[in-house]
Amino acid sequence: MSAKANDEPADAPRTDESLAQTARKERDYLRARLRAELGREPSDDELDEWLREHTEGY
Repeated sequence: MSAKANDEPADAPRTDESLAQTARKERDYLRARLRAELGREPSDDELDEWLREHTEGY
């Protein structure tokens, strides 16, 4: 018997929403960290570059 998405219990975690929420929180944290380091609002390119530099080796 196959389970459908509608058959999931109401209290089941919503993975897509949780993942998007976590990614948003991390992006907000990074923006605040770079804002403190730079003394100004970082651009999206600066955020992307910081992430690339700090995750490239993983």
